[in-house]
Amino acid sequence: MARILVVCVWVVVALGLTGCGAKWDPKAFNAGAPAGTGFEYRDLPGSDRKYGVFIPHDYDGTRAYPAVVFLHGLFENGSDPKSSMLVGLGPVVAERKLAAGYIIVFPQARSDWRSKDELLLAKRVLEDVKAEYRVDGQRVTLTGVSTGGYGVWALAQMYPNEFSALVPMAAFDKIEAIPVVKHIPTWIWHNSGDVFVSAGNAKSMYKGLKAAGAEVRMTMNDSRAHNVWVAAYRDPAFWQWVGEQRRGG
Repeated sequence: MARILVVCVWVVVALGLTGCGAKWDPKAFNAGAPAGTGFEYRDLPGSDRKYGVFIPHDYDGTRAYPAVVFLHGLFENGSDPKSSMLVGLGPVVAERKLAAGYIIVFPQARSDWRSKDELLLAKRVLEDVKAEYRVDGQRVTLTGVSTGGYGVWALAQMYPNEFSALVPMAAFDKIEAIPVVKHIPTWIWHNSGDVFVSAGNAKSMYKGLKAAGAEVRMTMNDSRAHNVWVAAYRDPAFWQWVGEQRRGG
């Protein structure tokens, strides 16, 4: 009984942490935007899956844009692409327009990002965006929160030559990925007192990447909350750093 109570409390609190952006509507943000820009939901060709994408309002196809691939957390799993935009990066794009110069890609997992099939899906989504829009292939950042943060390590391990930067937040570690991803500039974010995913996960990845000679930084905020991403995506330093990264450069 005590264990069931603990699990229930975990779920309630975690929902509160992840659901901070759940009341906004991505489509409503598009009011007045040029056709074909803003938040869109797209069908993934050859499948029954959908995904979300944000296209800057000044996009006209005449130049290539850097891209950010965002992997959502556990409670945004499912088959409604809107869900993948409600928590984490989506609300920040809408609220502050900090990412206005980026194409933002929102794949959605039905299970979680530990599944190889879901990781393959994320790559297919990115390729579909590249086929439809002009993406600067040298400037594709991969970021994710919570289980999506773990997905950052896993997807980069599968496709180590795809991304210009990695930004996992509140993520579980994946030590075996270190030798494969050590060449990719990385910024790890975590809260020191995170009660759901121990900060030790971030510290072990930071230590391992440092030892491997990687270009890696870590921000450890003094908080017990899980949602380090609320501050991280709103930090101008985050966007400045992302904008400086180039694949293989």
